[in-house]
Amino acid sequence: PFQAGDGSGRRTRAALDQATERIQKRLATHLGTARRLTGRPEQT
Repeated sequence: PFQAGDGSGRRTRAALDQATERIQKRLATHLGTARRLTGRPEQT
């Protein structure tokens, strides 16, 4: 599961921005893996 915080309970804009970046990177990696596994071409 995706965690929207850093575990400290902070809800500041900086903490949310960091969480957003972390989630976006994880999602991009996941989608890239899924594309390879299903034989779909990489998107640029």
